[in-house]
Amino acid sequence: MDIDQTTFFIKIHCTKYLKKMMQSHSWVQTHPKAHMALPFPSDANSLVKLIQCVPPHTQEHQQDLEKRMGFKYRHVMGEVMYPMVKCCPDISTHTILLSQHMNQPGEDHYIALWHLVAYLSHTISEGIYYW
Repeated sequence: MDIDQTTFFIKIHCTKYLKKMMQSHSWVQTHPKAHMALPFPSDANSLVKLIQCVPPHTQEHQQDLEKRMGFKYRHVMGEVMYPMVKCCPDISTHTILLSQHMNQPGEDHYIALWHLVAYLSHTISEGIYYW
């Protein structure tokens, strides 16, 4: 956790942690560098799609999905939970929703997690300010 103190504010952020995390995940770099207002779409249709996503039925299909997506869902979820607790409360709702599917994530869950990590890479220097 990083802490910046000035005469006007104190800022708590996780820039060093997030930079290290992004270096270990080259797949994040493939996301377009556009302004991202939300970690992933939070409209009713997108949330219903996430909740009703059908996970792979066999271990073989789960491994195939993991290989196709290029990362381990549980591993990345664990990495995302640290900044959520320490300095990124804006991703709490999204992280909690995705963590409910850690046992059997479907393709839509992987895509949403990918968007969440891309959001963190775009807001890497953001944090909590105390005035």
